[in-house]
Amino acid sequence: MREARFRHDFLGDSEFRGYTRNEDYNGFACPYFIYEQAMLILTAWLEHGLAASYDENKDEFVFEVSECESGNEFQRFGAIYSNGMKLYPIGVFEWNWEEAENSELQSQTEMAKVARLFQTPAEELVKIEPAEWQATFSDIHGEDLRLLSNSLINLSVLAARMSGYIDARGGEGGKDRGHVEAVSEQNQRAERVRAVLGFQDPKADIDIGLS
Repeated sequence: MREARFRHDFLGDSEFRGYTRNEDYNGFACPYFIYEQAMLILTAWLEHGLAASYDENKDEFVFEVSECESGNEFQRFGAIYSNGMKLYPIGVFEWNWEEAENSELQSQTEMAKVARLFQTPAEELVKIEPAEWQATFSDIHGEDLRLLSNSLINLSVLAARMSGYIDARGGEGGKDRGHVEAVSEQNQRAERVRAVLGFQDPKADIDIGLS
């Protein structure tokens, strides 16, 4: 599988990130998409006037492909598994997909950009100036951005935990409420921060020994 970007005339200038086995259908590309990208295609299809839906029971994407006197024609595309990934062959051997020019080069550039960001500690990421945010975080896959966001949220959670513990030990009001209450306070404060900031997959509270 090779990662690339694909476009379809019916969907205008939109491009969708997917994978290819270097197959072709009468000269057209045969892309495979993860669920999130398939949902973007579904949304674009609806916006261009044809019906589309996701059948959760069958794990299939359903697209209206024509209107005629005998009724509307629909095509269904179910999930496959390849290289450890769950992919949907939307329009494979059916639609006139085209691979975007230089999409492989763009993909490699994006991967290098993402790799650099993931190698940057969260405490350094927060120092990036707002004026640089657009250039830094544009053209990065949503899943990668979510992971980066989680790492920043986790930094806030750690800070909230420590501040909660310190406050409970006398930093707030000068009264030491003891280790047990301090542990409870720091867990509660961490939970509130995760909820407010939208942590995608909250971790279990830290189990600090009470002995």
